[in-house]
Amino acid sequence: MEPSSDPIVLGLHLEPERPLPELLTRVGLVAGDLRGRRALVTGGARGIGAATAEALTALGAQVVVFDRLPVDALAARVAAAGGHLSGVEVDLSDAAATRAATLALLAAEGAVDLFVHSPAFVALGPVVQLPFEDWRRSFTTNLDSALVITQAVLPGMLANRRGAITYLLSAEGTPLNSGYGASKAALRSMLQ
Repeated sequence: MEPSSDPIVLGLHLEPERPLPELLTRVGLVAGDLRGRRALVTGGARGIGAATAEALTALGAQVVVFDRLPVDALAARVAAAGGHLSGVEVDLSDAAATRAATLALLAAEGAVDLFVHSPAFVALGPVVQLPFEDWRRSFTTNLDSALVITQAVLPGMLANRRGAITYLLSAEGTPLNSGYGASKAALRSMLQ
C-alpha cells in the first residue's frame, strides 16, 4: 500500500490481538520508506507511544517525543540502532505549554509529516470518588492537547500536500476509569 500524498486525519483503535506494525501498515503510516520524514509522538516516553516512536525511527523517520517524562533511555536505544529520536519534556495537560512546544518544534525543524497522539492520563476510581481535577486533567491531557497540536501541525501538512495524523484510542470506559474513558470517547467524536 502506498502512503497517500494527501493529508489525512485518522483514528486508530488498537486491538490487543493485532500487533502495532500490522495496524500502522494497514492505515498506511509505515508503508514505504520514512527516511527524511519528521514525526511527532505524544505520550511517547513509555508504553504504546514509545513502541510507536521506536517503530517509526526503525523505518527511518526522525522522531520527536512530547512527554512529561524524559526519553533518554528510549533515545539511547534508538541511537544504538542507528535511528534519531529526541524528546521535549512538556506537560500535555497545559495547553499553553503544549502549543509553545509545538510551535518551537515547527520553527526549528519545519513541518511535521506524521503526528501520533498517544498520551494517557488515567485516574482510577469510581466516578463518585473521582476528584474533579483528575477528571479535567484526563480531558486536558488526552483531548485538548490533540486539538492544540493538530491545529499547529495540520497547516504545514496541507501546504506540503502530505501527512498523517493518528489519535490512539482505547476502550471508552469502565467503572474505574470514567475520566479517561470519557476523554478518549470525546477524542473519537472529534475525529468524526
